[in-house]
Amino acid sequence: WVGGQAQYVMVPYADFNLLKFPDKDQALEKIRDLTMLSDIFPTGYHGAYTAGVTTGSTVYIAGAGPVGLASAHASQLLGAAVVIVGDMNPDRLAQARSFGCETVDLSTGASLADMIAEILGEPEVDAAVDCVGFEARGQWGGRW
Repeated sequence: WVGGQAQYVMVPYADFNLLKFPDKDQALEKIRDLTMLSDIFPTGYHGAYTAGVTTGSTVYIAGAGPVGLASAHASQLLGAAVVIVGDMNPDRLAQARSFGCETVDLSTGASLADMIAEILGEPEVDAAVDCVGFEARGQWGGRW
């Protein structure tokens, strides 16, 4: 397992970029929440922020996994007018819809630009965040 959520990990400069929880037992009770706050949500937020999401933006999030959903919610917090999430997994798309996102099902083979145009009236967004982590399958066609 490669990554910071392993049982053991070497952290360069750990003397200033790690936080020690004062009560280990209490921290372990909330480990899933703490993991979201210390890893997954900041990654999604950083993606949205660096993509330039701001008040009134239209945003496309590629991927509805944990980081993609965090980025979608971060986009809402940053003031996006419309957040569109694309994925091939219907359960993940349903999760995105559950907190107000528009969704596009990439398994249909339709052009992404056409699906975005159905929602926005034009085939473009102001900002896009890639939360897939690998090359996705499907026809992307057109611009983001």
